[in-house]
Amino acid sequence: TQTKALELIFEMNRTWKPEMIVIDKGFGQFQDEVIRSVGQQAEQVLWSNEDASDDIRTDARLKDILHVVDFGGTIEIPNLYTKRDEKVHAKQFLIENLQRMFEQGSICLAQDEELRSQLLDYVVDKFSIKGYPVYKAGLSGDHDLDALALACFGFSKKYHHEFQQSKPVIAVAMATKPM
Repeated sequence: TQTKALELIFEMNRTWKPEMIVIDKGFGQFQDEVIRSVGQQAEQVLWSNEDASDDIRTDARLKDILHVVDFGGTIEIPNLYTKRDEKVHAKQFLIENLQRMFEQGSICLAQDEELRSQLLDYVVDKFSIKGYPVYKAGLSGDHDLDALALACFGFSKKYHHEFQQSKPVIAVAMATKPM
């Protein structure tokens, strides 16, 4: 459920203190609104209480580190040749970015049969009228694959210049079963 997913996001934020959290816009903007609200409330507590807990300080960062991606929309990415940002189809870019990272050997995955199955069974089913690929998930779905694509997009967005010039390795272990 969305509530359990939010609880997991807050727990992981407090544990790992990430530089960026990337979520799928999904069905409406419920998660985005709740996460930003928690960040704003924590920031208000900080203003009135200098001795606030570490959790409050960590939660206050949420509104600044949260990035939302609409898989059906567009995203702006830097074009390394023209040095300008370009709008590209989000889902296509995320999947191609993930594919590129696998091809470059930039990802080392933990043993996760469900994710492996999702990666192997994910195919281009057809192309839209505008020429964008329409992807089709296999029997095990694509939730973990989407989460991995979002994580890799966040990494690329945060470190794109370094990412393009070197071959960093990302270790990914996914929490596939929320609480």
